[in-house]
Amino acid sequence: MGGVFRYRGRELGADQIEFLRRLIRDNPDYSRRKLSAMVCEAWDWRQPNGRLCDMICRGLLLALEREGLLKLPPRKMTPANPLAGKRKKPPFIQVDRSPIRGKLKSLGAIEIRSVRRTQWEGLLNSLIEHHHYLGYCHPVGEQIKYLVSAGDRPIGGFTFSSQAILGDWLALAAGFSMGAYLIIGGRLRERIDILSYLSVIYTFSAVILLVVTLLSGYSFFGYSPVTYIMILLLTLVPQLIGHTCLNLAVRLLPVIMVSVAILGEPVGATLLGYFILGEVPTLNEIGGGILVLGGIFIVMQSARHLRLNPRG
Repeated sequence: MGGVFRYRGRELGADQIEFLRRLIRDNPDYSRRKLSAMVCEAWDWRQPNGRLCDMICRGLLLALEREGLLKLPPRKMTPANPLAGKRKKPPFIQVDRSPIRGKLKSLGAIEIRSVRRTQWEGLLNSLIEHHHYLGYCHPVGEQIKYLVSAGDRPIGGFTFSSQAILGDWLALAAGFSMGAYLIIGGRLRERIDILSYLSVIYTFSAVILLVVTLLSGYSFFGYSPVTYIMILLLTLVPQLIGHTCLNLAVRLLPVIMVSVAILGEPVGATLLGYFILGEVPTLNEIGGGILVLGGIFIVMQSARHLRLNPRG
Protein backbone atom coordinates (compact mmCIF):
# COMPACT_ATOMS: atom_id res chain seq x y z
CA MET A 1 0.00 0.00 0.00
CA GLY A 2 1.43 3.39 -0.95
CA GLY A 3 1.56 6.03 1.75
CA VAL A 4 -0.34 5.45 4.98
CA PHE A 5 -3.89 4.81 6.07
CA ARG A 6 -5.15 7.07 8.84
CA TYR A 7 -8.01 6.39 11.23
CA ARG A 8 -8.89 8.52 14.27
CA GLY A 9 -5.36 9.81 14.77
CA ARG A 10 -3.58 6.50 14.13
CA GLU A 11 -1.46 5.98 11.01
CA LEU A 12 -0.93 2.55 9.48
CA GLY A 13 1.85 1.72 7.06
CA ALA A 14 2.24 -1.23 4.71
CA ASP A 15 3.83 -3.43 7.39
CA GLN A 16 0.94 -2.91 9.80
CA ILE A 17 -1.63 -3.62 7.09
CA GLU A 18 0.20 -6.85 6.25
CA PHE A 19 0.26 -7.78 9.95
CA LEU A 20 -3.54 -7.46 10.07
CA ARG A 21 -3.97 -9.58 6.95
CA ARG A 22 -1.71 -12.28 8.35
CA LEU A 23 -3.51 -12.24 11.70
CA ILE A 24 -6.87 -12.75 9.99
CA ARG A 25 -5.45 -15.43 7.68
CA ASP A 26 -3.88 -17.39 10.54
CA ASN A 27 -7.04 -17.25 12.70
CA PRO A 28 -9.95 -17.81 10.29
CA ASP A 29 -12.35 -18.96 13.03
CA TYR A 30 -11.85 -15.99 15.33
CA SER A 31 -14.59 -13.41 15.67
CA ARG A 32 -14.04 -9.79 14.77
CA ARG A 33 -14.21 -8.91 18.44
CA LYS A 34 -11.43 -11.34 19.34
CA LEU A 35 -9.29 -10.20 16.42
CA SER A 36 -9.61 -6.56 17.47
CA ALA A 37 -8.58 -7.48 21.03
CA MET A 38 -5.52 -9.32 19.69
CA VAL A 39 -4.57 -6.29 17.60
CA CYS A 40 -4.87 -3.99 20.62
CA GLU A 41 -2.72 -6.35 22.68
CA ALA A 42 -0.09 -6.57 19.96
CA TRP A 43 0.05 -2.79 19.48
CA ASP A 44 -0.57 -1.95 23.15
CA TRP A 45 -3.51 0.18 22.01
CA ARG A 46 -5.23 1.21 25.23
CA GLN A 47 -7.47 3.88 26.70
CA PRO A 48 -6.17 6.20 29.45
CA ASN A 49 -7.85 3.89 32.01
CA GLY A 50 -5.86 0.93 30.71
CA ARG A 51 -8.69 -0.85 28.88
CA LEU A 52 -8.19 -2.02 25.31
CA CYS A 53 -9.42 0.23 22.49
CA ASP A 54 -11.19 -2.75 20.93
CA MET A 55 -14.24 -0.83 19.71
CA ILE A 56 -12.08 1.76 17.94
CA CYS A 57 -9.99 -1.08 16.55
CA ARG A 58 -13.09 -2.78 15.12
CA GLY A 59 -14.00 0.51 13.46
CA LEU A 60 -10.49 0.60 11.98
CA LEU A 61 -10.83 -2.95 10.64
CA LEU A 62 -14.19 -2.10 9.06
CA ALA A 63 -12.72 1.03 7.45
CA LEU A 64 -9.85 -1.00 6.01
CA GLU A 65 -12.30 -3.56 4.63
CA ARG A 66 -14.37 -0.80 3.00
CA GLU A 67 -11.20 0.45 1.30
CA GLY A 68 -10.48 -3.08 0.02
CA LEU A 69 -7.26 -3.39 2.03
CA LEU A 70 -8.27 -6.56 3.87
CA LYS A 71 -11.12 -9.06 4.21
CA LEU A 72 -12.72 -9.65 7.61
CA PRO A 73 -14.31 -12.94 8.63
CA PRO A 74 -18.13 -13.12 8.52
CA ARG A 75 -20.03 -11.65 11.47
CA LYS A 76 -20.77 -14.17 14.18
CA MET A 77 -23.36 -11.96 15.87
CA THR A 78 -24.96 -8.53 15.46
CA PRO A 79 -25.35 -6.79 18.83
CA ALA A 80 -28.26 -4.44 19.37
CA ASN A 81 -27.49 -0.86 18.44
CA PRO A 82 -28.84 1.51 21.13
CA LEU A 83 -28.66 4.36 18.61
CA ALA A 84 -30.95 2.62 16.14
CA GLY A 85 -34.13 3.21 18.10
CA LYS A 86 -34.08 -0.17 19.87
CA ARG A 87 -33.26 1.13 23.34
CA LYS A 88 -36.19 0.46 25.64
CA LYS A 89 -38.03 3.57 26.74
CA PRO A 90 -38.30 4.27 30.48
CA PRO A 91 -41.59 2.90 31.85
CA PHE A 92 -44.25 5.17 33.31
CA ILE A 93 -43.94 5.60 37.09
CA GLN A 94 -46.91 7.07 38.92
CA VAL A 95 -46.13 10.13 41.07
CA ASP A 96 -48.20 12.83 42.72
CA ARG A 97 -49.14 15.24 39.93
CA SER A 98 -51.65 17.40 41.76
CA PRO A 99 -51.11 21.16 41.24
CA ILE A 100 -48.89 22.96 43.74
CA ARG A 101 -50.25 26.34 44.79
CA GLY A 102 -48.71 28.80 47.19
CA LYS A 103 -45.38 30.43 47.81
CA LEU A 104 -42.10 28.63 47.26
CA LYS A 105 -41.25 28.67 50.96
CA SER A 106 -44.41 26.66 51.65
CA LEU A 107 -42.76 23.65 50.00
CA GLY A 108 -40.22 23.46 52.79
CA ALA A 109 -36.70 22.23 52.18
CA ILE A 110 -35.88 21.55 48.51
CA GLU A 111 -33.55 18.60 48.02
CA ILE A 112 -31.35 18.21 44.94
CA ARG A 113 -30.18 14.61 44.95
CA SER A 114 -27.64 12.93 42.65
CA VAL A 115 -29.38 9.81 41.37
CA ARG A 116 -26.92 8.42 38.83
CA ARG A 117 -26.68 4.63 39.32
CA THR A 118 -29.14 4.68 42.23
CA GLN A 119 -32.66 3.37 42.70
CA TRP A 120 -33.98 6.86 41.87
CA GLU A 121 -32.41 7.08 38.41
CA GLY A 122 -35.31 5.18 36.85
CA LEU A 123 -37.78 7.66 38.34
CA LEU A 124 -35.92 10.61 36.85
CA ASN A 125 -35.75 8.92 33.44
CA SER A 126 -39.48 8.21 33.62
CA LEU A 127 -40.31 11.82 34.49
CA ILE A 128 -38.27 13.09 31.53
CA GLU A 129 -39.77 10.54 29.14
CA HIS A 130 -43.40 11.21 30.06
CA HIS A 131 -43.37 14.89 31.05
CA HIS A 132 -40.78 16.51 28.76
CA TYR A 133 -41.91 17.40 25.25
CA LEU A 134 -38.79 15.79 23.72
CA GLY A 135 -38.96 12.64 25.81
CA TYR A 136 -35.96 10.83 27.27
CA CYS A 137 -32.79 10.41 25.22
CA HIS A 138 -29.88 8.46 26.68
CA PRO A 139 -26.99 10.90 27.31
CA VAL A 140 -23.64 10.37 25.59
CA GLY A 141 -20.39 10.06 27.53
CA GLU A 142 -19.93 10.63 31.24
CA GLN A 143 -23.12 11.90 32.84
CA ILE A 144 -24.64 13.11 36.08
CA LYS A 145 -28.33 13.20 36.94
CA TYR A 146 -30.17 15.13 39.64
CA LEU A 147 -33.68 14.71 41.01
CA VAL A 148 -35.30 17.71 42.71
CA SER A 149 -37.76 16.88 45.50
CA ALA A 150 -39.89 18.73 48.01
CA GLY A 151 -40.22 16.33 50.89
CA ASP A 152 -41.09 12.94 49.38
CA ARG A 153 -42.50 14.45 46.20
CA PRO A 154 -40.37 14.86 43.04
CA ILE A 155 -40.87 18.27 41.44
CA GLY A 156 -38.15 18.33 38.81
CA GLY A 157 -34.84 17.03 37.59
CA PHE A 158 -32.00 17.65 35.18
CA THR A 159 -29.08 15.83 33.60
CA PHE A 160 -25.63 16.75 32.30
CA SER A 161 -23.29 14.83 30.03
CA SER A 162 -19.65 15.56 29.27
CA GLN A 163 -20.12 15.65 25.51
CA ALA A 164 -23.19 17.88 25.71
CA ILE A 165 -21.46 20.41 27.99
CA LEU A 166 -18.41 20.48 25.72
CA GLY A 167 -20.64 20.99 22.71
CA ASP A 168 -22.49 23.83 24.45
CA TRP A 169 -19.25 25.66 25.26
CA LEU A 170 -17.92 25.19 21.73
CA ALA A 171 -21.20 26.46 20.27
CA LEU A 172 -21.11 29.50 22.57
CA ALA A 173 -17.51 30.27 21.61
CA ALA A 174 -18.36 29.85 17.93
CA GLY A 175 -21.31 32.24 18.27
CA PHE A 176 -19.17 34.96 19.86
CA SER A 177 -16.44 34.44 17.26
CA MET A 178 -18.87 34.65 14.35
CA GLY A 179 -20.47 37.78 15.75
CA ALA A 180 -17.09 39.45 16.16
CA TYR A 181 -16.09 38.38 12.64
CA LEU A 182 -19.21 39.93 11.10
CA ILE A 183 -18.85 43.16 13.05
CA ILE A 184 -15.20 43.52 12.04
CA GLY A 185 -16.09 42.76 8.42
CA GLY A 186 -18.83 45.38 8.52
CA ARG A 187 -16.43 48.02 9.89
CA LEU A 188 -13.78 47.27 7.26
CA ARG A 189 -16.06 47.15 4.23
CA GLU A 190 -15.52 50.82 3.33
CA ARG A 191 -11.78 50.76 3.96
CA ILE A 192 -10.72 47.75 1.89
CA ASP A 193 -12.08 46.16 -1.28
CA ILE A 194 -13.75 42.76 -1.08
CA LEU A 195 -11.06 40.81 -2.98
CA SER A 196 -8.24 42.10 -0.77
CA TYR A 197 -10.30 41.41 2.35
CA LEU A 198 -11.15 37.84 1.30
CA SER A 199 -7.56 37.14 0.26
CA VAL A 200 -6.31 38.04 3.73
CA ILE A 201 -9.08 36.08 5.48
CA TYR A 202 -8.77 32.92 3.37
CA THR A 203 -4.95 32.91 3.45
CA PHE A 204 -4.85 33.39 7.22
CA SER A 205 -7.47 30.63 7.71
CA ALA A 206 -5.56 28.24 5.45
CA VAL A 207 -2.32 28.81 7.36
CA ILE A 208 -4.03 28.25 10.72
CA LEU A 209 -5.65 25.02 9.50
CA LEU A 210 -2.33 23.81 8.09
CA VAL A 211 -0.50 24.46 11.37
CA VAL A 212 -3.23 22.85 13.50
CA THR A 213 -3.34 19.80 11.21
CA LEU A 214 0.44 19.32 11.37
CA LEU A 215 0.58 19.83 15.15
CA SER A 216 -2.27 17.32 15.60
CA GLY A 217 -0.32 14.69 13.69
CA TYR A 218 -2.84 14.23 10.90
CA SER A 219 -1.71 13.14 7.47
CA PHE A 220 -2.75 14.70 4.15
CA PHE A 221 -2.43 11.37 2.36
CA GLY A 222 -3.86 7.86 2.49
CA TYR A 223 -7.55 8.73 2.15
CA SER A 224 -9.99 7.41 -0.42
CA PRO A 225 -10.70 9.32 -3.67
CA VAL A 226 -14.25 9.99 -2.46
CA THR A 227 -12.86 11.72 0.63
CA TYR A 228 -10.70 14.05 -1.47
CA ILE A 229 -13.65 14.84 -3.73
CA MET A 230 -15.78 15.74 -0.70
CA ILE A 231 -13.01 17.99 0.64
CA LEU A 232 -12.82 19.73 -2.72
CA LEU A 233 -16.60 20.24 -2.79
CA LEU A 234 -16.52 21.62 0.77
CA THR A 235 -13.88 24.10 -0.36
CA LEU A 236 -15.74 25.21 -3.46
CA VAL A 237 -19.36 25.36 -2.31
CA PRO A 238 -19.63 26.29 1.41
CA GLN A 239 -16.30 28.15 1.57
CA LEU A 240 -15.63 29.96 -1.72
CA ILE A 241 -19.26 30.44 -2.75
CA GLY A 242 -21.17 30.51 0.54
CA HIS A 243 -18.62 32.38 2.66
CA THR A 244 -17.91 34.89 -0.08
CA CYS A 245 -21.63 35.63 -0.41
CA LEU A 246 -21.80 36.11 3.35
CA ASN A 247 -19.01 38.71 3.24
CA LEU A 248 -20.68 40.47 0.33
CA ALA A 249 -23.92 40.61 2.29
CA VAL A 250 -22.15 42.26 5.24
CA ARG A 251 -21.09 45.03 2.87
CA LEU A 252 -24.61 45.61 1.55
CA LEU A 253 -26.83 45.01 4.59
CA PRO A 254 -26.77 45.80 8.32
CA VAL A 255 -24.69 43.30 10.29
CA ILE A 256 -27.63 42.38 12.53
CA MET A 257 -29.68 41.28 9.52
CA VAL A 258 -26.88 39.09 8.17
CA SER A 259 -26.10 37.52 11.54
CA VAL A 260 -29.75 36.65 12.17
CA ALA A 261 -30.22 35.30 8.64
CA ILE A 262 -27.42 32.78 9.32
CA LEU A 263 -29.78 31.10 11.81
CA GLY A 264 -31.73 29.83 8.80
CA GLU A 265 -28.82 27.56 7.83
CA PRO A 266 -30.12 24.50 9.78
CA VAL A 267 -33.51 24.96 8.10
CA GLY A 268 -31.87 24.92 4.69
CA ALA A 269 -29.77 21.88 5.65
CA THR A 270 -32.93 20.07 6.76
CA LEU A 271 -34.60 20.77 3.41
CA LEU A 272 -31.53 19.54 1.52
CA GLY A 273 -31.49 16.41 3.67
CA TYR A 274 -35.11 15.76 2.76
CA PHE A 275 -34.77 16.26 -0.98
CA ILE A 276 -31.31 14.73 -1.46
CA LEU A 277 -30.99 12.10 1.27
CA GLY A 278 -34.65 11.36 1.89
CA GLU A 279 -34.36 12.24 5.61
CA VAL A 280 -37.86 13.17 6.77
CA PRO A 281 -37.80 15.84 9.53
CA THR A 282 -39.67 15.16 12.76
CA LEU A 283 -42.54 17.30 14.02
CA ASN A 284 -40.19 18.91 16.54
CA GLU A 285 -37.74 19.79 13.77
CA ILE A 286 -40.53 21.22 11.61
CA GLY A 287 -41.85 23.26 14.53
CA GLY A 288 -38.35 24.50 15.37
CA GLY A 289 -37.78 25.49 11.75
CA ILE A 290 -41.01 27.48 11.68
CA LEU A 291 -40.01 29.30 14.89
CA VAL A 292 -36.55 30.09 13.49
CA LEU A 293 -37.95 31.44 10.23
CA GLY A 294 -40.56 33.44 12.15
CA GLY A 295 -37.87 34.97 14.33
CA ILE A 296 -35.79 35.87 11.29
CA PHE A 297 -38.81 37.52 9.68
CA ILE A 298 -39.56 39.58 12.80
CA VAL A 299 -35.98 40.83 13.08
CA MET A 300 -35.87 41.70 9.38
CA GLN A 301 -39.09 43.68 9.65
CA SER A 302 -37.86 45.48 12.77
CA ALA A 303 -34.56 46.33 11.09
CA ARG A 304 -36.36 47.84 8.13
CA HIS A 305 -38.77 49.74 10.33
CA LEU A 306 -36.04 51.25 12.51
CA ARG A 307 -33.79 51.98 9.51
CA LEU A 308 -30.73 50.58 11.17
CA ASN A 309 -27.37 52.16 10.44
CA PRO A 310 -25.87 50.07 7.62
CA ARG A 311 -22.52 50.15 9.42
CA GLY A 312 -23.94 47.72 12.06
